[in-house]
Amino acid sequence: MFRVLVSKYGLALHLAVLAGVPVALTPFLDAAGLSGWIFLLSVFAVLWLTVSPSLRAGETPSCARVRAWRETFRDPIVWAFAAAAAFAAARAFNGGVELVYNPEDEVWSVAAARVAGLPSSAGTAGFVSFASAWSALVLVVGVRRFLGPAARIWFGLAGASVSAVGGLTAAAAAFAGLSECVRLAQVDFTSSAFVGSMFAVWLFVGGGCGIAALQRRWGGAGLPFVVALAGNAVAVALFSPPLLAGAQLAVFAVFSAACLLRLRFVAPVRSFFRVVVLSVCGALLSLACLVPEWRPEVAEAKAAGLSAEKAFSDEREDAAVALGALARDMWRENPWLGVGEGAFPLQAPFRAAEEDDEAALPSEVNAPYNGFLTLLVERGMVGLIVLALAVGALVVGWVVGAVGASRQLVCEGERGRMYWCGLLEPCAVAGAFALACAAADLFFSSAFRNGAFPPSVAAALALAGVSFVKFKPATGV
Repeated sequence: MFRVLVSKYGLALHLAVLAGVPVALTPFLDAAGLSGWIFLLSVFAVLWLTVSPSLRAGETPSCARVRAWRETFRDPIVWAFAAAAAFAAARAFNGGVELVYNPEDEVWSVAAARVAGLPSSAGTAGFVSFASAWSALVLVVGVRRFLGPAARIWFGLAGASVSAVGGLTAAAAAFAGLSECVRLAQVDFTSSAFVGSMFAVWLFVGGGCGIAALQRRWGGAGLPFVVALAGNAVAVALFSPPLLAGAQLAVFAVFSAACLLRLRFVAPVRSFFRVVVLSVCGALLSLACLVPEWRPEVAEAKAAGLSAEKAFSDEREDAAVALGALARDMWRENPWLGVGEGAFPLQAPFRAAEEDDEAALPSEVNAPYNGFLTLLVERGMVGLIVLALAVGALVVGWVVGAVGASRQLVCEGERGRMYWCGLLEPCAVAGAFALACAAADLFFSSAFRNGAFPPSVAAALALAGVSFVKFKPATGV
């Protein structure tokens, strides 16, 4: 019995650490340091996958390993993510895009990649992208093929709790005056990435998995559920632009209300009221964490961000137009493979000087104010297609799961209210909301550059796709 418990929930905890710890560490580490942790944690997770997958009834560990790896190699979603990881590895190894100084001509220029005609990268951006893609692959494999239904719920709740602890710690550091956290709290729509969007993904995952755990009457799920709600909500409020944070929290409130309404019809009254009380406790705790006096610069930035006129000022729009024009011009010259991961801020000043458009650029050029455009200019059409195939495969898997669950419910004679209650599993619906939040973020920032963001979205979608109710054929008499 102990071996079965360790197998099921030990693996879930390792995967939760791989998914949640990088999000928790994002406010405190630079991109290279964070990617190093992501890669290290993914190696430990792969070792655990190899040694001890979840056991099904009557299975031995050796049979479980054979079954899990056989299912993995037959899963087209895994192959889509493997292609994305291979493409990222090619970018990482083909570096060399950097600023170089020519002493004879006394000019700076951007050096080309080591191998022409292959995906390329600048500095550590290639390794960041590879570590992120590799981690996403490990999480997709683990969640889809190596965890059972109960272990998946534990994975989502544990991962959300870990990220929430990081969010609460970062918020405390921002209130205490830690410079990096204060800078992140001053986020607006001119920032290259919004850290709060990662916490928004885990807010939905934690909410859905927490409700699913409490519906199953897991005694130890109450505290992680409250922490997941409070910590991630605080991080969203503090580390996302106020207008975006308000929209994300409002959507989460709608999601929570729908989940509670569903729970009212499928769970006993006692379980329903327990979830309501714990949800209220999470909301009150998040408000209490935002009560301390904010630093003047943070309060000023948040107040300005509440006004659409100030958030999208003329200066910001002029910079967005200038950066967008530069990005489109660069992409036209490198349509298939792009200029290289992380190369846009190196190329942009030179291109702006050639076109006499430097005045409209912001003081620090990092990326266009649109994540989709950043993907296109740095990774090209090939990179964008590879990423779209990976995400699209997860979306198709989610749709297939929803259709299968719908057919089962119809076969079992469910109609009306009970049909929808059976179909809209909280963990499954949470993935769709998490993807919507991520897509909305990419219209304003390049959050995918953060090594923890793509694995978080991949884990949320992978979890959602396998959380629908499964058909179990009746045994013969």
